[in-house]
Amino acid sequence: MGARKDTRLSKLREEITKRASLHLSDAADLLQVSEMTIRRDIRENPDDFSYLGGHIVLPNKLQGQSNYSLHRASQSHWAEKREACKHCLPYLENTKTIYVDCGTTLEQLLELIPEDLELTIVCSSLNIADLTIRKPNLKLFVVGGFYDTTTSSFSGMDTQAIFKDLVIGSGFFTAAGLDNELGATCTAVQEVPQKRAAMANSRKRILVIDKSKIGKIHTARFGQINDFDLILTEDGPLTL
Repeated sequence: MGARKDTRLSKLREEITKRASLHLSDAADLLQVSEMTIRRDIRENPDDFSYLGGHIVLPNKLQGQSNYSLHRASQSHWAEKREACKHCLPYLENTKTIYVDCGTTLEQLLELIPEDLELTIVCSSLNIADLTIRKPNLKLFVVGGFYDTTTSSFSGMDTQAIFKDLVIGSGFFTAAGLDNELGATCTAVQEVPQKRAAMANSRKRILVIDKSKIGKIHTARFGQINDFDLILTEDGPLTL
């Protein structure tokens, strides 16, 4: 088993060196293993591989770049984020359009959406957009603006004007921290107008976080706890 894994990792490293990056699904097809196996290989070999927005890269391609923090976030509490996103799936039913917030938590939601489900995904981040276009029955609407490499997201446009014309069934939001008094906070101030506009125009507002975020406070506040219809963690709905 060890020799087979070493061969797999060597082939993966060789292919990424040639291409500069390799999508997770393409790596699984190339090596004829599951995506879960590839994810485990990446987590077990952080000095050899990095994972960012659905793509595998070599760590030296990210060193010194501002988007390296997004890579670190995608590796943190990965299993818990995936479990939290599993609880989102029932809320995809009976809706045509959903909003998917920026960050790394909801990457898992895109990967879990059934291949035959038809949805329009509204988002403002490159990593979410990239995962969306890989599902044949998903349509994509990107809210644009200036690109921030730190968060892999776009901001700066008149988000109120854009969102008021969209009919969003369920809006799925993420936070870097959730506090009883201060509510949901994020690390980037420029994300706040976009999050609030999307919340205001979503018929159902769902906050998706892993429990490590509870009790933490970050730079910018975008919503109180009672602004959300539901808060989902790896253990399911949360009551605070």
